[in-house]
Amino acid sequence: ESEQILKKGGMKRVLLLGAGYVSGPVIEYLTRDAGIQVTVASNLLNQAEDMAAKYPNTIPVMLDITSQESHLDSLVKDHDI
Repeated sequence: ESEQILKKGGMKRVLLLGAGYVSGPVIEYLTRDAGIQVTVASNLLNQAEDMAAKYPNTIPVMLDITSQESHLDSLVKDHDI
């Protein structure tokens, strides 16, 4: 997962927590810039995958922040915002 996130050098990486109703417009806006890569982290992987399928430079990740604190820490370290 970390390799996939870091493989595109020179891009700004944005971590988006949640794949709910508002995330679609946020991802659409961010990915207008080809220099931005968005990682969508959600406790429902299918929602994150649906979002990633709609927009370029978007990576889906399964994350339950209540039980995967170290995974969250790792994701935050791999992203600029």
